[in-house]
Amino acid sequence: MKRLSFFLLFFLRLQFLLAEADPAIFREYDIRGIVDEQIAVEDIPDIALAIVTYLRTVDNTVKTLAIGSDGRVHSPPIKAAMVNTLLKHGFDIIDIGTCTTPVMYYASHKLSVDAALMITASHNPGNYNGIKIRLGQRAVSGDEIRTIRDFYFSKSFISMSPQLGVCKDYDLITDYIDYLATHFSHLVGKKIDAVIDCGNGAAGTVLPALIKAMQWEDSVSLLFSEVDGTYPNHVADPTSEKNMADLKKVVLNSPGWIGIGLDGDCDRMAPMTSKGLLIKGDQLLALFSKPLLENNPDSRVVFDISSSLFLHQLIKNWGGTPLIAKTGISNVSRMMSDNHAAIGGEISCHTIFSDRYFGFDDGIYSMMRLFEMLHESKLTLEEMVAILPNCVSSPTYRLPCERSACLELIDELYQELSCEEGTEIIAIDGIRIHYPDAWAIVRPSNTEPLASIRFEGRTQQDLEWIEERFAPIINRYVEFIGSPKPVMLESDCSPKQKRFVESLRNIRS
Repeated sequence: MKRLSFFLLFFLRLQFLLAEADPAIFREYDIRGIVDEQIAVEDIPDIALAIVTYLRTVDNTVKTLAIGSDGRVHSPPIKAAMVNTLLKHGFDIIDIGTCTTPVMYYASHKLSVDAALMITASHNPGNYNGIKIRLGQRAVSGDEIRTIRDFYFSKSFISMSPQLGVCKDYDLITDYIDYLATHFSHLVGKKIDAVIDCGNGAAGTVLPALIKAMQWEDSVSLLFSEVDGTYPNHVADPTSEKNMADLKKVVLNSPGWIGIGLDGDCDRMAPMTSKGLLIKGDQLLALFSKPLLENNPDSRVVFDISSSLFLHQLIKNWGGTPLIAKTGISNVSRMMSDNHAAIGGEISCHTIFSDRYFGFDDGIYSMMRLFEMLHESKLTLEEMVAILPNCVSSPTYRLPCERSACLELIDELYQELSCEEGTEIIAIDGIRIHYPDAWAIVRPSNTEPLASIRFEGRTQQDLEWIEERFAPIINRYVEFIGSPKPVMLESDCSPKQKRFVESLRNIRS
């Protein structure tokens, strides 16, 4: 019996040692998964080697890396495993501590580093973690992540250096705060009247000191500023109405104050009006673009294909050049760089400024630009939003659908609808179909087996019409996984907004 137990323990230990990370963690924009299910601390040494092996294939002079981490429970051991592995292979490390992802991006501009890594899973729940990668001053994504995946599973790593690397700690947050305080010195001591929901994310490493530096103690208050990787109050995704419920209560009880929501690693910012209206990413980009185009006519503005129809026309009306990118902030950033665009953003409230900033998405910097815009215009956020066309849009429906089935769905939509009178089709990322008074987009998720679907109409009647037009076709492809009602992710739907999903249910039953 003892011998059997010994061999069983030996077998289990061998299985553990041979276990590898789930291939699904190598996503479109980063490496990310559920800790101890898809990715474990024990996987990190080989993941670290796969990353630097790829970096060296692009630039064989890569030597020094900045590494930061968010406040997740697993971030310290993951970072320690990453740092120790890289030091053993001769890489020098600048440890910038617990910080926001934009502070890591800032490191690539301000420190003498060849690359930068951030241990984070952005807005995902606390049981997730992962790694964002920057080479020089650009994000590593797409095929590059897939190449890192291939290096990881083939174990084709660079050779170990005979000389150990050196690790130094660096307080970059203080530099970052000084930069922002100098850049926005005209706002020092001004009455801002804002409540900021940090969501227990990494924003709490910056905002208390920034508020003090800006002398805003009496006009800016913080909600959930304690960095807590268990996210005890809500998931740190500010685009969700459900997650912003506490912020809304505070705002509604603070007459004239606006709300600011930041995500877990602080690369996104979603504002809320004093009446509790949460501003969408395409609306936010429009608000930022108007004064920018007034001061810089003929500038290019990049937005993702899921953004509202009104955005394209507004940018043209304001003298700018609208450019449509595939979904994903990395795609927006790449198109901005290729076309020397002044600003870009996407529906999920990532915003990139390159007119007066470094050209990366930064929730706190976006917040500062919003405060500046409100101060200089003397308008309220409600008054600013009122200038935008009042289109009616659905949430983003994310329905279970394997990628192959989603591509078949897109092909069928093209075949069936492209010949309809008055339609216009854009096919750079899935399919976007325009009618005179409504549009729809269907695209495969880059990270999960889901179809991402969104509708918009000039009126409620137009929205209902296009949802009903698409429902029978979409119904043939989405999976119901044992239930007559599809699973919905990342959408907080009111009873009216559930109409489209219920229509699918009625067709199926």
